[in-house]
Amino acid sequence: MPKWAKLVAEDRVKSIGLPWSDEEANAVFNLRIPGAYVRSGVLTVEDYEKAKASDQKNGVTIVMLPSGEKVRSGMSMQVGDMSISVSKAEKAKKGTKKK
Repeated sequence: MPKWAKLVAEDRVKSIGLPWSDEEANAVFNLRIPGAYVRSGVLTVEDYEKAKASDQKNGVTIVMLPSGEKVRSGMSMQVGDMSISVSKAEKAKKGTKKK
């Protein structure tokens, strides 16, 4: 039985129990585009360069979901019929805890 979380973390599959489509697999394995970008729809080197430049300009980071998937913060993921927005976690400020 496959260890899905490990396969997802290594970008060898799209999600738990879900392999990459042919276009996505080409982007990940042949074009070497990181899975976090492919999961948000980036399938060409040109689109990857644009997305990467935009992310650097806007402070977007790569975040790890509990499932092991790496996704871009501030982006939406399509999961079945639902769209999920991913945001990066903010660190708690010292002294803001209620007593």
